[in-house]
Amino acid sequence: MSFMIRLSKRAWNNVIIFAMLIMILMFNMTNNILTGSVDSETEIALLPEGAVLMTLEFGPEKIERIGKGWRSTQLQLSELELEQIVQYWQNARMIVSNPFDTQNALIAVAWLAGEDKGRVYQFVESAEGLNLFVDGQYFKLVNLSLEQLILPGVL
Repeated sequence: MSFMIRLSKRAWNNVIIFAMLIMILMFNMTNNILTGSVDSETEIALLPEGAVLMTLEFGPEKIERIGKGWRSTQLQLSELELEQIVQYWQNARMIVSNPFDTQNALIAVAWLAGEDKGRVYQFVESAEGLNLFVDGQYFKLVNLSLEQLILPGVL
């Protein structure tokens, strides 16, 4: 009892085309699951997981990695104080936010190992908390304040 559908070559091509269109539609509908896209309440790390921070710039002030330690170019801060700021950057979490005005933003640039361009972060404090604009997206930091992320005296 074998059952076989007899279709012409042209009809089989149409079946394949429609099957592919249905698959594409399914992939597009389940895009968030497949790509791991984030919704507005999912926390994201400020720095990529596993990234090695080399330098943090706050205008003329900066923190640089020297071996396993840190140094400040102009401020006289202890290595422990600098390490604390770097730890805050590595532990900072953020969520997607609504757009906000970045005109009076405090700008910081993070240079990561293996990247030829620095990542530009624009921080804006508001009544709702600390907002952040980076890589063309708006975020809100959920676990830190601006004072924890920048060098003393930069504000």
